[in-house]
Amino acid sequence: MDSNRLKSPAKFASLMSKVLSRVTPSETEEVAMRAGINTAIGRISKIISGRAEIVVAGSSARGTNLSGDSDVDIFMLFDNTVSKDQMEVEVINTAKHFVKGVKNESYVIKYAEHPYARLILGDLGLNIDLVPAYKISSTDEMGTSVDRTQLHNEFVKANMTSSQKGDVRVLKAFLKAHSIYGAESKTEGFSGYLCELLVIHYGSLLGVLEGIASAKMPLVIQPGRDAKESADVLVKRFGKDFVVVDPVDIGRNVAANVSEESLARFSLASRFLLDNPSESTFYSKANSDVNPQRKIAEIRNRLGISVHSITMDFKDISPEIIWQQAKRLERKVSVGLESDGMAPLISLCNISGRKAVICFFIENDARSISIANGPSVFMGNAADAFINAHSSAEFITFKNDRLFAVHRIRKRAVETMRKIASSAANRPSHMEKGRMSIHSDAKIPLESARLIYAAYSAKISV
Repeated sequence: MDSNRLKSPAKFASLMSKVLSRVTPSETEEVAMRAGINTAIGRISKIISGRAEIVVAGSSARGTNLSGDSDVDIFMLFDNTVSKDQMEVEVINTAKHFVKGVKNESYVIKYAEHPYARLILGDLGLNIDLVPAYKISSTDEMGTSVDRTQLHNEFVKANMTSSQKGDVRVLKAFLKAHSIYGAESKTEGFSGYLCELLVIHYGSLLGVLEGIASAKMPLVIQPGRDAKESADVLVKRFGKDFVVVDPVDIGRNVAANVSEESLARFSLASRFLLDNPSESTFYSKANSDVNPQRKIAEIRNRLGISVHSITMDFKDISPEIIWQQAKRLERKVSVGLESDGMAPLISLCNISGRKAVICFFIENDARSISIANGPSVFMGNAADAFINAHSSAEFITFKNDRLFAVHRIRKRAVETMRKIASSAANRPSHMEKGRMSIHSDAKIPLESARLIYAAYSAKISV
């Protein structure tokens, strides 16, 4: 670790103090949240009547929640003699009875590995995820993947100091400012638990920033483990160059959802902040979405490129599924464009409600020739076979001793996009039938342009 990276310790300390005061819940906010949580737990306990243990989990339980964050995780822990089906019935019935006859309260059933309920409690100012799980003392007893959350609580509480809780809050704010906080498909960034583990491992926020700023790949972190395995073994096991072994479940990589780009952004942003501790380096560049169509036109004209978008309307499903399916199509189309010789400079994805848009900034959006590279002329049979296979080429010639053939073709980016996006194999399964449209340049609709420009602003915020 380059411990001398920080250029101005005094400026850094002053800035971190200011940020900490902004992101730490005030005493009034904290008291109100605790009172709301206690009220909710009391009502849940009355409904469940001893059939499950009720515990608070997540950042609000561990003291690393941010000011203004009204989301709370409450777990209903059942004995392992209770079936999964019965757990699901219990949580749904609890949600129904919780809000029954109460004004400004409602619930929705959401789905992860199994159903859980989100309680929207207007008067209490809370959104509670009510999650069923099995009560366990080790991961050997796990019946569902969410069971380990209670062990995360115990590990963090046992290994994190009061000052480190503040460091986690500032780290979360820093990652949010650079659009890489959260492990969901939208962000492919750093979860709250991962932030906590990084601070525990490196000892402080400064330690995290210096460690990530000077990181070399592969980066393997094993917090809280005395018997450490070799980095090569763990990289091979998890198939990732960034591994943070879960201290309560050594078979899990907590950083599995962190994309290479998100880690790279974190490293670069950390370097900028350490070199020049300031508001401008802590927070990423802000961009207005006013007149997005005009701004996209300015980008097109300035760079001499074309911009093409695919807009889709989805069924009423979770945003996580929409993100997953839209990003999958983005990758498929990008590969197709590249193979057709029209590789995008950048590709983007964004969603709003049930609408998703993917977009491609392309330098050459039409192609009139295709080049096929062949073998050395001295490779005998292979050279003869290449010439026969490309008998319809405009011409075949040499580059040094190697053959290459030039064919006349006519391909356009829009045609490639339409072919790939409309195929049954690639079309998002949860997209509304017939609700896909492709637009280019000035014809991109306003709503799509707004989503594109927001994604573009985040993409180039280096």
